[in-house]
Order: sequence, then C-alpha cells, then structure tokens
Amino acid sequence: MKLSVVATTIFTLTLGFYTPKVTAAPIKTPKTFKEWCQQKASLPQETKRTVEALLNVAETRNCSQANQTLTKLTSLELGENQISDIKPLSNLTNLTSLYLVGNQISDIKPLSNLTKLTLLDLTKNPLIVKQCPLKPESICKF
Repeated sequence: MKLSVVATTIFTLTLGFYTPKVTAAPIKTPKTFKEWCQQKASLPQETKRTVEALLNVAETRNCSQANQTLTKLTSLELGENQISDIKPLSNLTNLTSLYLVGNQISDIKPLSNLTKLTLLDLTKNPLIVKQCPLKPESICKF
C-alpha cells in the first residue's frame, strides 16, 4: 500500500514538472498579391494600408481580379498614400516604373526583386538607408 502511494506521489510530482512546449505554426509570408489580399484581415495596419492602396489601383475588391490586374502593370503610382510597408509590392515583378513619392517608407529592401524597374522614385520618404536595392543604382531617385 505504501509503495503504491509513493509511486503515485512520484508520478504526480514528475508530471507536474513536465510541461509540453506548444508553439504556434509560423505564418507564411504571402507569395502573391492575391495571398496578401486574402490575409488582409490578419495583417498589421501598415500592411493593410498598402493592400488597400493596391486594391484601389486595381479598381476591384476581388483579390483574384486585383492580382491579375496588378501583376500585368508596368507602371505604378502610389504617391502620397501614407504607405510604410511595401512588402505587398514585392511580387509585382513586371513593373518598370514605380512612384512612391511622399509616403512613410523607411525600408526599401522588399523591392530588391523588382529587377525590371528602370525608375524607382522614393523622394519625400523617411528612408533609413538611401541605398538603391537594384542595379544600376541610378534608377533610384531619393
């Protein structure tokens, strides 16, 4: 009898010290504008603002239609939109001209894969580092 009480006590104490680790599944970074759009409700406010600006350009609230329209664009004007998060622009790889004048952009690294750009206008933005993420660097206007 004493042995079973001791065994139960040891088991209970051991169980009390064991706490399984529970981790949340990592959030996947969207790969297309359609995915950014579909996840809009769960995005930070600064990212939502960019998605909204792009939906306005596409003139639709339908994520699939907006994606089709935006990915075909070669020129995009998003000046004076209070945009700070430009990650949703990173998949618009057909762009040759991108005007982001007068926003709140501080980091332009997300634009580094827009390799078709021949003009990137970032004047009047609070950039932390004024270094063009693309070659030739002369395409960037600060």
